[in-house]
Amino acid sequence: MWITLNLPSTKLYPVQTELTPSQYHIIYVMPQLSMFMYLVLSRDRANLAMARFKLKVIAGTMTL
Repeated sequence: MWITLNLPSTKLYPVQTELTPSQYHIIYVMPQLSMFMYLVLSRDRANLAMARFKLKVIAGTMTL
């Protein structure tokens, strides 16, 4: 399956991944950097709320 993101003033970003019911897939868009982060987590081991919180913190500290 191809996931395509259309970010403002950027090209299309195809991401190839195999989606399974045993995983969480998180795409966090950072428009101020024209980037995104893609994270795949195991549903058995991951805490979705904590992963989203940590991803937001990490994105806030990134600079180019």
